[in-house]
Amino acid sequence: MPGSWSSSTACRRDDERLTRNEQAEACSFLDLTTKKRRSFTRTDAQIGDTIPGEADLEKEGIDMDPERRKLGMALACSILLNSPLGLQPLSLAQRGIKLHDEELLDICKTEIPIWWRLYFQGYHAEVRNVLSGHLLRLSTLAERSSRYQRQAANLASQAHQLAFILAIQQQDFCTALMHTQRAFHCGMIAEDFNLQTTALIREGYVYYLVNDPESMLYVYQKAFQHCEKMPPLIEAQTYTGLAKSHAFLKQENEADHFIGLARDTFPEHPEEDPTYVCTNWDSFTRDNYEVIAYLQLNQPKNAWQVCEKIAKTETLRTTQRAELLVRQAETSFALGKMDQCCSYVEQAVGAAWELDSDLRYNQAYNVYHLLLNKWPREKEVQDLAVWFPRQGR
Repeated sequence: MPGSWSSSTACRRDDERLTRNEQAEACSFLDLTTKKRRSFTRTDAQIGDTIPGEADLEKEGIDMDPERRKLGMALACSILLNSPLGLQPLSLAQRGIKLHDEELLDICKTEIPIWWRLYFQGYHAEVRNVLSGHLLRLSTLAERSSRYQRQAANLASQAHQLAFILAIQQQDFCTALMHTQRAFHCGMIAEDFNLQTTALIREGYVYYLVNDPESMLYVYQKAFQHCEKMPPLIEAQTYTGLAKSHAFLKQENEADHFIGLARDTFPEHPEEDPTYVCTNWDSFTRDNYEVIAYLQLNQPKNAWQVCEKIAKTETLRTTQRAELLVRQAETSFALGKMDQCCSYVEQAVGAAWELDSDLRYNQAYNVYHLLLNKWPREKEVQDLAVWFPRQGR
């Protein structure tokens, strides 16, 4: 199949179609892994709803920044477009009206990039609501032989990758892994090598979160075998994943090698890369992975230099700012800067609550737990307890 992975590199898949047994095994593994880490005591530092209406904002004397204004309008349009797609109590299907396949696909092609932008600006619940109805419909079209099958599979893969990242924020690792596998499968049907590769990279991220560096390295090495076929953005992201994997395994030379390759390969303007629309990877993604790698290599000074570089970025999106605060807290702890760490923990947990992100909340808790172990009697540390009424959400 042109543009597809060979069976030997299909990430332990013996068949192009995912079987129920394969998904059950994946869920069983991640459920077990998650239970082991239910206390959420692992952190990288250990190694060293509603959109406000413009009228309401004007009454309060608050100006909505242009980007947020555009995103608010995009979300409103997206919700309106989804009314005929079965997401409202009385859909067009119930009224005897049915969209043609090409009409549905045209709508999805327009909206999926909008949903990515909305996700990064923090509208997780809204994106989750409009995405849920599309996944089933797109997946059905992707499996059905027709002249639209490849286009449907392409869009279904993108939608599954967005669903993956939403599941990650809720720390639902089993569901996240399932979406990466479905994204890979749809990428094969679409004969789109880039979608297959990005699905593998996202699968590696799941293994990072559950602290399984061997599986993480395995997946990234599968992608690395085909780096000559990749556009620069995906190639660089593969290198950052490899750097992070080797750092977790304390293989410093290999990690430094791939950090260098990622820097050299990453495009100066990632938004111009043809795969940006289905990845949304930018310089933050690369630099964030560098921080994680340096912390794992017990190089907090290097990690902090990268944190400072990220903090100067003027185009950080809402979800990225929340993740940066976690990295800053972890790095501050590794540097032994208690007051600074406490400040970032407080900001990180506040950002996590705003995003409704279990992942960022518990990552902030992890650092708080480390602070308690190291400085249990310090008032600044004890005062953080108000942010953590219970361990986990």
